Amino acid sequence: MITRTAMTTEHRPSHHPETGALVDYAAGTASQAAGVMIASHLALCPACRGEVGRLEALGGAMLEELPPTPLASAGIDALLARLDKLDAERPSFAPERQPVAASIVIPRPLRDYLGDMDVGGDLTALPWRKLGGGVDEIEIPQATGRGEHLRLLRIKAGSAVPRHTHDGNEMVMVLTGGFTDASGHYLRGDVGVSDADIDHTPVADAGADCICLSFTDAPLRFTGPLGWLLNRLVRF
Repeated sequence: MITRTAMTTEHRPSHHPETGALVDYAAGTASQAAGVMIASHLALCPACRGEVGRLEALGGAMLEELPPTPLASAGIDALLARLDKLDAERPSFAPERQPVAASIVIPRPLRDYLGDMDVGGDLTALPWRKLGGGVDEIEIPQATGRGEHLRLLRIKAGSAVPRHTHDGNEMVMVLTGGFTDASGHYLRGDVGVSDADIDHTPVADAGADCICLSFTDAPLRFTGPLGWLLNRLVRF
């Protein structure tokens, strides 16, 4: 599904995933959900594409410097069987290293997971589920597992996500529109990184809805005046 919009303009991201997440991606150890997030960011961020390329080259050079270890015939067979198993279990996100045209809202790594939701490029026609307070979501089950979740979020223009913190880690990447919180202003391709030390209230820019890709490895926890009630009603 190639989703296009005339409203999207080119933006070079200034907020990026943490270095550890890029290292995991370059090493091939990122989970499926985190891998889709990082691959989608790489499609929009030339700086991180270059950094991942450098990390991959460094890892390859280190492997070449390791002394060879002879394997018995049985050891070779076991190694090949293990590689086949790893290949079958490997996350299926497709890295996209080339820049994405500004007219394409959803980069290929994410687009591959939305194929069964193809609505002819109309983001508003996707099967959004209302969370309340001007926030809607779409769970992406193909990339969800081991306590991790990958979602699309839509925050209505000018609306605020209720104040919250996190029981784990969260990465949120803007696809369209933008939002602001205490850490800065986020636009297309920017990634906001949050954990238990962050307590914030993201507010969507006025004029257009903000649509984001969200990765979490634990639930968030509402902390505002009505946080106790929201925590009972909304599981996110």
